[in-house]
Amino acid sequence: MRILQVLTLLSPAGEFGGPATVAVNQSRALAQRGHAVTLIAGSFDEPGSAPDVPGVRVLTFPTRAVGRGRGFARIVAPSMLRWIRTHAGDFDVAHVHLGRDFVTLPAARLLSWGNVPTHVQTHGMINPRPSLPYQVIDRALTIPAVRHARTAFYLNDVELRKLRAAIGGSPRYSYLGNGVPLPDAVRPARPDGLPEVLFLARLHPRKRAVTFARVATELAPRFPARFTIIGPDEGDGPAVDEVLRDFRASQDAEVADRIRREAPIPGGRVTERLAQAAIYVLPSIHEPLPMSVLEAMAAGLPVVVTDTCGFAGLVADADAGLVVDDSMGALSAALIGLLTDPARARAQGLRGRHAVEQHWGITSIARQLEEHYDAAG
Repeated sequence: MRILQVLTLLSPAGEFGGPATVAVNQSRALAQRGHAVTLIAGSFDEPGSAPDVPGVRVLTFPTRAVGRGRGFARIVAPSMLRWIRTHAGDFDVAHVHLGRDFVTLPAARLLSWGNVPTHVQTHGMINPRPSLPYQVIDRALTIPAVRHARTAFYLNDVELRKLRAAIGGSPRYSYLGNGVPLPDAVRPARPDGLPEVLFLARLHPRKRAVTFARVATELAPRFPARFTIIGPDEGDGPAVDEVLRDFRASQDAEVADRIRREAPIPGGRVTERLAQAAIYVLPSIHEPLPMSVLEAMAAGLPVVVTDTCGFAGLVADADAGLVVDDSMGALSAALIGLLTDPARARAQGLRGRHAVEQHWGITSIARQLEEHYDAAG
């Protein structure tokens, strides 16, 4: 099959988060199963910066912002739309990772108008919005894009309820998990022998990197462990840096060095970076579908998430880590428990990996996609 995958943004720094990870994972898995896959996306960078995805043709198109800033909802990629008009007929099926944005919404409409069987996957990005500007956008673009899709994929019941509220009940909704590859289960020991507690996500206020940094400053002097923060800055970078500066000023060099903020890494290096850690933490609130949690579980790490995380039930049911409330005290207690009982932490990590292997493996997801694509042909 000739498959086109469409994404809002593909960035070396991983700024678009989970949807980009899902699109790359799906594209790679489908290519490994013998399909001709093309992945197209907007980019904040030069076209030559497109990542290398084995077996997949990756094309990126420059974006520009409509209005102030360059938030994802305000970017446009006119050259991508021109490319779709020219090349839509080259594909048997299209899969659009759909957001309420001006990259993927017009792309989905163009593909449908071009009679390309088109499926959409919304990644929790389309929720009911009562304000007039959103209503106008939804009536003109969002609702038609979802209703005319051959399939509208959702990840959980919460997303399905929100989609039905925003779009209505007529589309062909279908459940689809966010498949992740299973890396080598053997993790190399860190050179210093210290376990690493890792936060790897966008530094957006909802992710609460500042909360993690503050808890780390309490624990680093008491426990021989490292605490690392990695991710592109989306507002909280300066606040995190201030917490770390204050900590360094009050500690000797050896302790101060245990908490670090590292530069963002490309999506292709996430698995490798996770393999260096012992515990993964995402203290975000009302986080619907955090791919980083699945990736950490696939890597065999115990995870700590809040009770408003969309994967809290998965973590609890698999006993793959700890689910806490949004207080600093609860997060601190969870990390103390894992750091003082490494055998328990390792066992939880292995259970998480098994749960992902059973239900979220990317090969299984690719097979499901093939069935949907074939049915639409």
